[in-house]
Amino acid sequence: MDGTRSSCAPGKAPGTVQPGILDPDRYPVLNRADYVTNSNDSYWLSNPEKPLTGYDRIIGDENATRSLRTRSGLVAVRDQLGKSGFTRADMQNLVFANRSHAGELAAGGTVRMCRDMRLGEPCDVLAEWDGTAGTGSRGALLFDRYWRRTTAAWDLWRTPFDASDPVNTPRDFNTGSWAARRALIDAADELRKSNIPLDAPLGDHQYVNRDAEKIPIGGGTEDLGILNKIEATWTPGKGYTEVTTGSSYVQVVSFDGDRCPDTRTLMTYSQSADPTSPHYADQTRLFSQKRWVIGRFCPREIGKAPGLKIIELKG
Repeated sequence: MDGTRSSCAPGKAPGTVQPGILDPDRYPVLNRADYVTNSNDSYWLSNPEKPLTGYDRIIGDENATRSLRTRSGLVAVRDQLGKSGFTRADMQNLVFANRSHAGELAAGGTVRMCRDMRLGEPCDVLAEWDGTAGTGSRGALLFDRYWRRTTAAWDLWRTPFDASDPVNTPRDFNTGSWAARRALIDAADELRKSNIPLDAPLGDHQYVNRDAEKIPIGGGTEDLGILNKIEATWTPGKGYTEVTTGSSYVQVVSFDGDRCPDTRTLMTYSQSADPTSPHYADQTRLFSQKRWVIGRFCPREIGKAPGLKIIELKG
């Protein structure tokens, strides 16, 4: 579009406050009493029981493959609702469970493929992996480096995407995938060349630095289907080092009938950039340990806060 021509300037739709935005009536809205979710994906599957369709393409796509992170969140909600409703504690556990939906879909098939290739140690490591990206998970690093290499493979799944079953497709890992076989060999070779044990705990090689302290960080990329999104810089010989993007401010809120919301929060990178501050790394350590801060809203809650200090300002 030619920005020097007035005919190419953004139009102004009726009911909007400025040019270049859509009429509010053209945005997707979904109100439900059970649940809605979104994991940095389009509006389409906010609830799979009521897909939102018919909206302008610029807002998001429809009837297309969802990210494994989106599918992971939907599966986790479905699993929890299959057992009971949600409590605040249930939601905290879901957020930091670090389930790898890619692992749930493909780890077993990858082990069978690996055994067929007679690769030895990588097969044993992946067979023992717990399927999560926790700081102590052994095999998570190997699976991560392997899986990132497979994401563009055309032959990865035997059952392709089906718009009528978007939460469960594509699926059925193809143990004959040449791309996956090559990726597994390359991932194992990469770790060995970096002198990183194939079964190294993830947190030994995915961490942030705070002064001389290395704080292990769990979680992983959306390609792994992990709700607790973490992206870090890969450094040969060290693994993932500094986290660059991902979970930042996290909160879980429930309401139990009184005037005070029941709240847990976390600022994953802590609240101060000053290395001399006690708040430089305190919440980052909590994040590493899957611990939370209690949000205090009502006077009686605030009065119970450890280390409470009251400063009165007089005019």
